[in-house]
Amino acid sequence: QVKEICTNYGELSYIWFDTPGGMPETYAQQLAAYVREVQPNAMLCSRVGYGLGDYASNGDMMVPARNIEGLWETCDTTNDSWSYAWYDENWKSGKEILNRLVSTVARGGTYLLNVGPDGSGRVPAEAAKHLRVAGDWIKENPEIVYGAGASPWGRALPWGDVTVHDGQLNLVIFDWPRDGRLLIPGLETGINSASLKSGGEFAEIEFVQRGSWTELVLPAMPVDHPASVVRLNLNGPVVVDQTHGVHPNTDAVLLAEFADVQGATRKDIRWMEKFGEWKHVNQVSDWSEDGSVVWDVDVLQEGEYHVELRYKGEGRLTWRVETDEGDLLQNNQNSSHVYSNYTMGQLNFDSPGKRSLSVSLVDGDPAKASLLAIRICPVH
Repeated sequence: QVKEICTNYGELSYIWFDTPGGMPETYAQQLAAYVREVQPNAMLCSRVGYGLGDYASNGDMMVPARNIEGLWETCDTTNDSWSYAWYDENWKSGKEILNRLVSTVARGGTYLLNVGPDGSGRVPAEAAKHLRVAGDWIKENPEIVYGAGASPWGRALPWGDVTVHDGQLNLVIFDWPRDGRLLIPGLETGINSASLKSGGEFAEIEFVQRGSWTELVLPAMPVDHPASVVRLNLNGPVVVDQTHGVHPNTDAVLLAEFADVQGATRKDIRWMEKFGEWKHVNQVSDWSEDGSVVWDVDVLQEGEYHVELRYKGEGRLTWRVETDEGDLLQNNQNSSHVYSNYTMGQLNFDSPGKRSLSVSLVDGDPAKASLLAIRICPVH
């Protein structure tokens, strides 16, 4: 079969193996050697195994939270299945496909998207509809994806994501700010101009840089669908402080993956919801008595913020959330074997600027209590 693929279709750009993990190394070496011989210009996917690939294919349906160096791809699918499944109607919308594509490019990778044709070889109508929405947007905004570099923030921002092209920052806004203020934390380079794309043309918009925060003034409603684009022209090389921002006009989700962990274990875990539908999280568990997860944050505006924790566990768990200013929440909550959001209450930041925020497990099964993230929502 590999010979058929490599000899019947002309020159190939790459060969995507999904070799079973238990295959002996000698067989994988034979497959790789054959491809190298008959398709010398083809790149080999890492799933051939044993370090024989030319680029990394990450876990199925895994869009990483942080930037990754080197050559790699996200391997995704249009619903929850890899081939055609008559019962699987959980289609990713055009906006979701585009968001996952842009997020992958912003993390430094490339996006491989699977479509499972039906028994007649046709792309399912729902998949086609959503693919066209994403594709039409890409045709109008190719510089966001093609030849674009990774985000200097190293992660997504609460309202969307950022790619870099020809030294310009392209801000892709998926969640329009409710008050027309797009807030950007940590940009230390000065801005020459900021332009919003509308109707295929860029028009300059007002902006203010105050300390570590930048504020862009936007219209009341989104100007494009499924995402809008703002282009920033800078007056020098881009420099970014990657501290997570606490926004006064949009929710911020702080993943445990970006925290400092003491007295607990942070590791990646994955599981299959149904055949082929993989889930991946970077979580913290195995808590010691003095274990803690601590984030450094940059608070733009003091005040009260609604706090939720996303976790799973067994039985009742007591968590403590505390700021470096001494404000704290401690709440006894039930738990579930699946990750869910649980309300902790309202936490007060007494002053703006660089702060720290910690979460610790006070009571409950420390081996089963698995913390994924904290969500901070402004109280209006």
